[in-house]
Amino acid sequence: MNILVTNDDGYNAFGLKLLVKHALKYGNVYVVAPKEEQSGKSHSLTLRKHYAVEKCEDVMPGVPTWKVDSTPADCVRIAHYYLKLDFDIVFSGINAGFNIGDDIIYSGTTAAATEAILCGKKAIAFSTNHNTFEGAINKIEEVLEYIFKNKLLDCWNLYNVNIPQGATKIVYAPQGGLHYDPKYELADDNLVDPKAIVLWTRLDNKGSDIDMIFKKYIVITPLLTDRTNYMILEKLNNQ
Repeated sequence: MNILVTNDDGYNAFGLKLLVKHALKYGNVYVVAPKEEQSGKSHSLTLRKHYAVEKCEDVMPGVPTWKVDSTPADCVRIAHYYLKLDFDIVFSGINAGFNIGDDIIYSGTTAAATEAILCGKKAIAFSTNHNTFEGAINKIEEVLEYIFKNKLLDCWNLYNVNIPQGATKIVYAPQGGLHYDPKYELADDNLVDPKAIVLWTRLDNKGSDIDMIFKKYIVITPLLTDRTNYMILEKLNNQ
């Protein structure tokens, strides 16, 4: 199996190197990742602008590595359409910070995995606590073994995996709902990133990825690229 590893924290990030280390157990590994952090860039692409794609020092011996001065989704596109790397699956991450609930939409980590599906590949996005990689260090080997032993990739082609510190078991759960209430500030008449963020969660999160993370479970969520609401579509067509 040939594996492409990417992320949204940059090609030199600890989480990427940790993922590469464990991916090597399952096949040949390539790295094509952003030159700099691209958190929160979602599925954005760089269009009608020049950007650099540079072969650089291998992140680990024998792992060909390229850094791209663009987004995670572009990294996957560059690997597939420009570098023409022969890969079967994308591992994206390991992100420093959970990608659960609404954050799945904003995440460059999950967007890179989603782009892989659009390129006809399989993909898994991995994330852990924002302030420590202890959970990922202790459990990523177990998680990968679980995924391949249980043939999850034969069942579906796109998964989102979150690994909390102190995780006790692996569960499946749907995407929950959360919301950030940014408190923007002005500096020299310009808006700056919010200094204070209030997080609230919907009341219907029981059993969701958010709920499971709070319970210290490793959460696996199958994702879709098709955003059609088929129930509403059927209702509209039957009016």
